[in-house]
Amino acid sequence: MDDYITGTGFHMVPIVGLVAQGQQFVAAAAEVAEVFCLPFEVLLDPAAPRRRTATFRGKTREFWVWPEEQHFIWGATAEILVNLAGYLRD
Repeated sequence: MDDYITGTGFHMVPIVGLVAQGQQFVAAAAEVAEVFCLPFEVLLDPAAPRRRTATFRGKTREFWVWPEEQHFIWGATAEILVNLAGYLRD
């Protein structure tokens, strides 16, 4: 996928791969709080992501959020998922 530069200047390189069902992952504790799966039916649903607005340090920002029962997916991760979903739907 295309590189992603966050509003705070971080340069991210999203990688997409296929893994076998039941694959176990070990998260780098300093970087990742938890690894979980987002079902394809949620990812491919064009109505799933929502835009939200919040004010942070006096500046109003708009950002994506994705519905997920146990996690709040937002910001760079949510925007990368929006881009991935667009690629997959195309």
